[in-house]
Amino acid sequence: MEKTSEMLIGLQVYAYDVNDEGADAVVNAALEIGANVIFVAISYLDHITTTKKGRAPVLQHNPHRQSHGIEAYVHTTSDRYPPGLVPPVADDSSLDGDVAYESLKQAAQPYGIRVVPWILFLSQRVAENAPETQVVNAAGDFVKGWLCPSRPDTIQFVQGLVEDTIERHHPPVIFIDGVRFPEPVPHSLIDFCSCFCDACYEKAKARGIDLGIARSSLISYVEALKNNPGAFAEEAMVSLSSGFRMLRKMATQNAILEWLRFRHSIIERLIAAIKQTADGRTELWLDVWPPSYGWLLGQDLSLLAHHAQLARPFTYHRIGGGADIPGLIGSVSPDHDIQQALYRLYKSFFNFPGPSTFKEFLERGLDPEFITVESVLTKEMLAGHSKILAGLQIWQVGKDGVYSALEHAFMAEPHGVILHCFGWATSEEISAAGQWFKDRGIV
Repeated sequence: MEKTSEMLIGLQVYAYDVNDEGADAVVNAALEIGANVIFVAISYLDHITTTKKGRAPVLQHNPHRQSHGIEAYVHTTSDRYPPGLVPPVADDSSLDGDVAYESLKQAAQPYGIRVVPWILFLSQRVAENAPETQVVNAAGDFVKGWLCPSRPDTIQFVQGLVEDTIERHHPPVIFIDGVRFPEPVPHSLIDFCSCFCDACYEKAKARGIDLGIARSSLISYVEALKNNPGAFAEEAMVSLSSGFRMLRKMATQNAILEWLRFRHSIIERLIAAIKQTADGRTELWLDVWPPSYGWLLGQDLSLLAHHAQLARPFTYHRIGGGADIPGLIGSVSPDHDIQQALYRLYKSFFNFPGPSTFKEFLERGLDPEFITVESVLTKEMLAGHSKILAGLQIWQVGKDGVYSALEHAFMAEPHGVILHCFGWATSEEISAAGQWFKDRGIV
């Protein structure tokens, strides 16, 4: 890829955006924003679609549909994949990721806009065809549609997707997403407590780690939260009330810390396998969770920074940083006082800037300062080995929200920004992003 000092401004789109609205419509939006890179989802068979109750994004200008799950399909070379893990072919032509990529690349080329394939790896419906490859939670149940990163079949599947993408499209960059363990929602808190499959047990044992101890501790925490969430929140707040109390608590939880570090090593190993496949042929850019969340999900950026040129944490402040925290709290208890206590615990644990009440949090999410805080933390963890791209939400925020998000992102002095996303943002929100960059002479 040609090296440039130009600030990177990216726009994310899904295959159906391109195939339904046309590549020219996407390119025109990119030109209005001043974007010089478009990230298009070409293989994104997410088992978890963006249909959280009452908060599903609406496609603002799509002529064929008002909403859609996150899907994109590619044409594959089947002998690259293990049995049961061959990516399926789309029945709906609007979800053809290869067609979307090539048409967008052709439309963007005259304007010097780069088009980058965006691929999801582990949260895949294809995993349901080979249940033994799925993550196992602490209760011993499969996490539906989530590939375990420890398993050799998973590594072969991931490398196959990278190999196919390079051979078909010869991209300068691949944007890799979904390389982590499951978050608590929209599955359940017990699914976050993973993975405890045979492959993970064997790998941990070889390193002198007994996952059984961590598993028992995690189950006891989940049960305590489930049985008496009010008392759980109160006790946890006492532990967080001082550094000394927190240190004492941590000293008794070495097994959980070992489990977290083990997950970091497993995710790094998978990213390294992707890099081995791509090395010398294309760059890797990482799509990661905000680091305060991501570290708990297996993404230790201090380790991953050595395997990619750029990393983008998606600091979507209006939806709790990308995690459905309202959904998680609501699933624990319908009682408003308990919900408030759990929200207070959440804020204290992460020290996130946000409203004081759970009711306000439901209405407006976290404060935009969250973007700055998590972007600065990302830079600290990357430690100069990889550059940061700020990931911003430009849907359901309005003009002023777009301005505020950009202001707070640039306080962290990122290498650039990636805006999510074309289909969900209104014309006003897209125009606002472009105006903000123009007013500051960036484009």
